[in-house]
Amino acid sequence: MICFVACTSKKQIEGSWIYCYGLDESGNFEFEPISAAIFDFKNDSINEYILGNQDYGIANQHYTYNLIRDDKICKLGDRYILDLDSVNGDSLILKSRDSTKKTSIICKKLPYSSGQQVWNPMNKVYRFNSVNSESIIWDFVNDSALIELNQKSGNFAVRKWGSAKLNGYPLMIITHFDPIPILIDSIVDEKVFASYFESSINRFTFELEKPNEVSKEILGLWTFSKLEPIGSSTPAAPINKMSWINITRDSLEYEVYGLKFKAGWRASNTGKFITSNSSPIRFNTVWKVDSISKKKLVLELRDEINQRWRLIYNK
Repeated sequence: MICFVACTSKKQIEGSWIYCYGLDESGNFEFEPISAAIFDFKNDSINEYILGNQDYGIANQHYTYNLIRDDKICKLGDRYILDLDSVNGDSLILKSRDSTKKTSIICKKLPYSSGQQVWNPMNKVYRFNSVNSESIIWDFVNDSALIELNQKSGNFAVRKWGSAKLNGYPLMIITHFDPIPILIDSIVDEKVFASYFESSINRFTFELEKPNEVSKEILGLWTFSKLEPIGSSTPAAPINKMSWINITRDSLEYEVYGLKFKAGWRASNTGKFITSNSSPIRFNTVWKVDSISKKKLVLELRDEINQRWRLIYNK
């Protein structure tokens, strides 16, 4: 057990490292359905903490490995191999010891201390700049879903979110196709400072926005008038459009292919979306309100292949 005898190696490796992404033997990204994983190197042992993912039936997990060194190769129990030459500043690469699975796990180093506050943004709106310097709105409409809106392009997507602590680190888990863990560094007044660990460490500042109400003009009976594709030159294809919508203060009624439905609804915190708590069509549960007047309502929704559509209704 002499892996950490060399002072330089100990300084480089000791501490906590967060799983960023995996690569297969061809160098392609490999999907892992876990929400987050942290490797904690301390003295002659390593603790691996895995945050479960209910969507895949994965429970929280905790493993402890002895760390044995053979020259510059460290064996972490019977699961991983660490080549000391792969440790480069804030990056570390673990390789699977499974001979049938040639996977490389890329990790980034976490700070030794982190804020202990868990961020709870439910029913709030935050704005931040993406890595491409685009202004993004996250509208946390309930305790598990948020609407992401690109303010420049108008594109939007519905994502899942949740808060958790893993090995003492407060995380926000954002899920679209795969879970993305975001480290909450600190919360100061109405600003949230956070880090996202990928091929590089990206820093974000989330600023609280004032919520807005949807216009009262949305109430009433609306009859379908026109369907238009957005951002596509292809002809308008059939879509499960609502032939009419009747919106009251506490309910939403509509008709699709001759079938009538009634559900509750609420406006999003930005006032730019209306969401239904029940729908026969998965992608119809969130509608963007493009514009509204006394006689005209323009909605945007997405179909099952993520094509954007503009639906125009008249009163």
